[in-house]
Parts: sequence; structure tokens; C-alpha cells
Amino acid sequence: MLAFQATNRFIDIGPVVAGLAGEYGLTAVLISDTPQDTQGASYWLSATDQILVTSNHRLLQSAQIREVGKVLVARPGFRIWTDDYNNLLRILK
Repeated sequence: MLAFQATNRFIDIGPVVAGLAGEYGLTAVLISDTPQDTQGASYWLSATDQILVTSNHRLLQSAQIREVGKVLVARPGFRIWTDDYNNLLRILK
């Protein structure tokens, strides 16, 4: 499994990772953690996003992943990023 830190206010790296995962027959799952507290020490915690990429279907079926994960699918027409091609404008939020 590969884990990508995807927390960013300005870009959405999800389509890039989902496209690459699909290209190689892997599954990409977005795990978002958003603190619910609006006061106290927990107020200072920030929302985070991680994308897990794996071919291990047993891992993806675990209760912990299924409860909080969202499977990412490649966007139609979204070109796969390579060493020779990328387009930051297409992933701006």
C-alpha cells in the first residue's frame, strides 16, 4: 500500500492519484478526518486527507476502511500524469 498526504487548500491531488492507480490496476481510497470539536484543545486540530493506493482488496474490505473511505475513480478525459506531462491548472480547487 502507498499512502499519499492529500491535504491541501489549493489543489486536489485526488484525480492525479486515482488516474495513476487505475492505470496500474490499483484502487485509490480517500480517507478524510475532520475534527468535530469547535472549542478546547481539539479546536486546534486540522482536517486532513490521505489517499491509500493498493491492490489488496482484503485490506479495502476491512471495517475501518469501509466506514470512512471513499473509492476514487479516474475522471473521464483526465490525462495521466507522467514525467513528461502534468497540468496543475486542472487540479486547482
